[in-house]
Amino acid sequence: MVALFIAVLLMTLFIPLLSVFLIWFLAFPFIIFGRRYHLRANGVAGATALLLSFILTGLIGFIVALFFVASGVAIGEIYKRHQGGFPVLIGAGLTFTTALVLSFVASTLIAGVDPMTTIKESMLNQIDFIESTLGSLANEAVSEQMMQVAEFIVYLGPVILVTTAVAFAVITVGFSQLILRRLGLEVTKIPPFREWKFPRAFFWYYFIVLILSFFSFEEGTTMFLVVTNLFLILGFVMMVQGFSLIFYYFHVVHRTKVWPFIILIVCILFSPLLELVRILGIVDLGFEIRAWIDNKKKK
Repeated sequence: MVALFIAVLLMTLFIPLLSVFLIWFLAFPFIIFGRRYHLRANGVAGATALLLSFILTGLIGFIVALFFVASGVAIGEIYKRHQGGFPVLIGAGLTFTTALVLSFVASTLIAGVDPMTTIKESMLNQIDFIESTLGSLANEAVSEQMMQVAEFIVYLGPVILVTTAVAFAVITVGFSQLILRRLGLEVTKIPPFREWKFPRAFFWYYFIVLILSFFSFEEGTTMFLVVTNLFLILGFVMMVQGFSLIFYYFHVVHRTKVWPFIILIVCILFSPLLELVRILGIVDLGFEIRAWIDNKKKK
């Protein structure tokens, strides 16, 4: 498993065309190994992989390896304990978030690279390139908006961390379940999306952050960072809740399964509609819309 991981890591780092595809499979060797064997054995394999990655690829490879080794070992252990469904998804999300934070800290303290500053500088360079290429044809209003986004993105580190971690968790868990079943290993399926529902406490968290967002905190202060990032993260949670409700409704009323997907695509293409979905999610969490739908259906 260690040899497989190192091989995939080397191809991911040094073959750009393959990296887009292979990066999603870096955690799999330790997920599979962890599902079959004890945590101690998987931990030793992970430590060996980290050591080899540092020797062969240096700091950058070590930081990348740290992210996927830690996540793979943790997810494999969750599967080993026969926990599936939401526990493995939540565990994967928390693990990827923690691993991403560790990688972020390692890149800052060890390699001396601030990822957020790097992203900002990359965006500014792209804007300068576009303006120099298009010349007088460049839209000043659009360029100004892009400059504002680039300047503001340094404050959105937590949002980027959480969003990236959740994306990796969902994709990794989804593919890992398919692979583990193909290998004959038993895993519990993740509940259908229509059954996804966040704890009602999220409604109050969002309500409190919404009130705080009306206060004018000075840009760059701790409260500004906390409120801005929490508002975006919880807003995303409410959108997921809203889409889940839409899927649930069409399932209960026995309408065609195509409609929820059409609504999802239309909302993504016309982003203002996402605000309506977010409001729907807030109402569902606060006032139990699903219970009302069930009661109407029984009548």
